[in-house]
Amino acid sequence: MKLKVCIASSSLVSQAAIEAFNRSSEVDLVCIISNPDKPTGRGQAFTANPLAQWASSSGLTVHKPQTDEEIAKILIENSIDLLITIAYGHILSAFVLEIPSYGCLNLHFSLLPKYRGAAPVQWALLNGDTKTGVTVFKLEAGMDTGPIFVQKEFPISEHDTTQSLLNKLTPMGVESLQESVAMLRNGQQPEPQDSASASLAPKIMKDAGRINWQMAAATIYNQYRAIGENPGLFTDLLGIRIRINEIVLDKDRRYPVGSINLVDNKLFVGTGDFAIEIKSLTPQGRKPMSGIDFYNGLRDKSGLKFA
Repeated sequence: MKLKVCIASSSLVSQAAIEAFNRSSEVDLVCIISNPDKPTGRGQAFTANPLAQWASSSGLTVHKPQTDEEIAKILIENSIDLLITIAYGHILSAFVLEIPSYGCLNLHFSLLPKYRGAAPVQWALLNGDTKTGVTVFKLEAGMDTGPIFVQKEFPISEHDTTQSLLNKLTPMGVESLQESVAMLRNGQQPEPQDSASASLAPKIMKDAGRINWQMAAATIYNQYRAIGENPGLFTDLLGIRIRINEIVLDKDRRYPVGSINLVDNKLFVGTGDFAIEIKSLTPQGRKPMSGIDFYNGLRDKSGLKFA
């Protein structure tokens, strides 16, 4: 007998898992639960998130409940046996978790209990970790505290970004979910987490993108890897905010902290130790440009520092 499954997600990171379960002969993927539409753009028109748009265009049934009571109704009316959450962004109430007969699973992109919370990949990169992984666990009332079915480790490249690392972890996550569902069906029990070694990975706020040039270059580079794509890095020059789009380390050069230097037709900035080359940036109100074009466009080039 096929398990009737519902996947709750609001991120395209779940796309591969949805496709895999939709093809599976072991389960019946009944529906997708996602976040309600939100006003976006200048016109503030209500728009579905990219995951909901993709799922709908793929012929899947998509629900967008606003309350836990609405979620409960969807699960009950569709006789859902198993709810799987992947980057859903919503903490489910205890009464919702009790509805599916096989319970609820979550795919988390860290080696729990390390990095419990909304941004595990970002925090692993911010902290310069050399390994991470995926964990599939049974949802309970706590924040990522449930017992573990499957956990797998994965190395982090020194140049991985949040997106590139998620792309690498996703196939492992899909595989781990499939293994966990098989364990559930076979009556195997998950292993409890060691909460004494837990750490947190709270949501990344926009202000976290401000660069402190007094920090070591490697620390700034880790910041770039973790949140350079979203929410983005920024600094200020003469009261103008500048988004930093692409940087590389240069351990052969050193300059005063925050100073802007054009050397060998490259734009460098001084940090607490080594230099950072800025390859691309976007001044507020303007289009992206190379570091060289930005420097050449400055009228007064003497003594300039990023703040």
